[in-house]
Amino acid sequence: MRKKGNSNVQVCMDNLLKTIQGEVPYAREKGIKRNIVDLPSDTAKLQMVMSANECIATYEPRVDVRETRAEIVEMNGNLSYEIKTRPKIGR
Repeated sequence: MRKKGNSNVQVCMDNLLKTIQGEVPYAREKGIKRNIVDLPSDTAKLQMVMSANECIATYEPRVDVRETRAEIVEMNGNLSYEIKTRPKIGR
């Protein structure tokens, strides 16, 4: 957690997307699905997008997810993704 700014939408989304399902004791479904790690890269990209969209839609009501793009970082095999959002109308 940061010293300040924890209620910022971007910070909240960042925290959600760094959380793996099962890490939060009383909210086991919160976060990105755990099984994505063992999937082939093409399948993992699709699953990451779906999991990120679902997570943000469920746990961050202040934004609408417009586009989620997953990219494979080839040099170390990590899966990275970019989230583009817009505020909900009326906020």
